[in-house]
Amino acid sequence: MATEKEKMIAGEMYVPLDPVLTEERQKARLLFKALNKTGDDEKDKRQEILSQLLPNSQPDLWIEPPFYCDYDSLSEPNPQESSLRQQHPWRSGP
Repeated sequence: MATEKEKMIAGEMYVPLDPVLTEERQKARLLFKALNKTGDDEKDKRQEILSQLLPNSQPDLWIEPPFYCDYDSLSEPNPQESSLRQQHPWRSGP
């Protein structure tokens, strides 16, 4: 039987109050709150937090606060989307 996390990733019905999902959601919230409190002069601290929050990201990932997400390990930046936004910052999608 699939875990609630596996069901969620597959787009199936799942129980969001599952202990594993609740713990991951809380971890992500603590990290993005810490990121959002950083100042412009704390670039190293931002990178450290981003590497914890988005462990599968490239080391040169740059995100300006405020930033929000539900689960840290499921958030993966899309390089194509990033370059699209650099060219057309007013667009929110492809």
